[in-house]
Amino acid sequence: MLIVHPSSTCDVCLDPYTWATAANTPHAIACGHVFCLQCLMSTHPSLCPLCRKAFSRERIKKLHIDRHNANDAMESEETLQVNGLLQRIALVSGEETPEENVIDVVSEVNRWLGARNEDQGLVCN
Repeated sequence: MLIVHPSSTCDVCLDPYTWATAANTPHAIACGHVFCLQCLMSTHPSLCPLCRKAFSRERIKKLHIDRHNANDAMESEETLQVNGLLQRIALVSGEETPEENVIDVVSEVNRWLGARNEDQGLVCN
């Protein structure tokens, strides 16, 4: 059985998988990679965004996933903040990223770390 973590996201659009609409549910292609249906249907030509192997739109498979109990799937606000910061760091890690974008993300991370240290009574010099 495939288990998708509640904070899992599509590797193309970076949106979290949801079960509210079919477009944002996880779907697998022949190479085994998983993306949301919306991204797979908008990929032209039909090549896997990760490994570049060809796939047939007619053979895209919706994944039926056993989700955790709602209480188990609840994530702390801190975990959500960390995941958001990690995504932002990943987005600005490219060589062509404007320096001002990198500075903004680094500042945001420093503010978050500073607030966390204050909450724990730690002092940073």
